[in-house]
Amino acid sequence: MWQNKPFVIFFSVVAAVSVLFLFFAGRTVALYDYLLHNGIQTHAGVVDHYVRTGSKGYGQNHYYVYRFLDSRNQAHESRVIRNEPDSRIEVGHNIEIIYDPLDPGKNIPAIMMPADIYQPIYSSLKFMAAALGVTFAFGGLVFSKFAQTRLRWTSIRRLFDKTDR
Repeated sequence: MWQNKPFVIFFSVVAAVSVLFLFFAGRTVALYDYLLHNGIQTHAGVVDHYVRTGSKGYGQNHYYVYRFLDSRNQAHESRVIRNEPDSRIEVGHNIEIIYDPLDPGKNIPAIMMPADIYQPIYSSLKFMAAALGVTFAFGGLVFSKFAQTRLRWTSIRRLFDKTDR
């Protein structure tokens, strides 16, 4: 099975993508955890909402821009991107955010924080399990074809060996 190049390439790509998903999920969870334990919660005013269409002409991203003052009364502007319009974030309204006091650029609207901060890791693990399951199923097919071919050639060789005697 490991001698079959398509399987090795397919398995390598799936494994690499799975590890990347898990890595970024871990970083997201680390940020959520840090903000929950060390962040400062404050109000931010939503000042703008604009929509951008995807590069190929389909799909839309909704950008919500908000401003807030940190604990030193310095103004900061940030944005959150959503795939669909979010009725909880409207221009002119205030939203709760949590920001890092050492780096206010690291912030998140409180309504975006999942109830279970480990949810991104669970999702990544589900993706990894499904992707690796599909990969091993593909590998099983490749191996079975390899084994069938090998058995056929072995049977044919045995036939020739018997007829040569």
